[in-house]
Amino acid sequence: GKSGEKEFDFITIIYPYKGYSSRLDENAEQLILDRWLVNKLPFAAKGGQIRSISEKNKHFLFNVSSVAINNIQLNFETEIDIFIKIKNDGFSIQGIGTETVLLKLEKQENDIIENSETAFKPGDLLEFD
Repeated sequence: GKSGEKEFDFITIIYPYKGYSSRLDENAEQLILDRWLVNKLPFAAKGGQIRSISEKNKHFLFNVSSVAINNIQLNFETEIDIFIKIKNDGFSIQGIGTETVLLKLEKQENDIIENSETAFKPGDLLEFD
């Protein structure tokens, strides 16, 4: 690329709305798409240019490198796009990107820490309880 060129990354959401008055309020402190919250998560997540959209217990995360929910820490070798669904007894995570990524899993129960690694492929669904 040219010197001084900036990288841009866009997430496009196709979302119909009725009338100019019901458009997105770009000046709002908390951006909301109907019932979807933008970039507000009830758990810890990290990534360089992390973005998220959430509705109740459903969360789409983009450019995420790690997630911590309850006693489970998920670390991805490279940033990934995922879908997380929080359930009463735990959560599920699904890969929605196009790359297979090495997933390092750390689970802590009482004083015992379990570590494991797996290849996390697009479409893979992992359940935690």
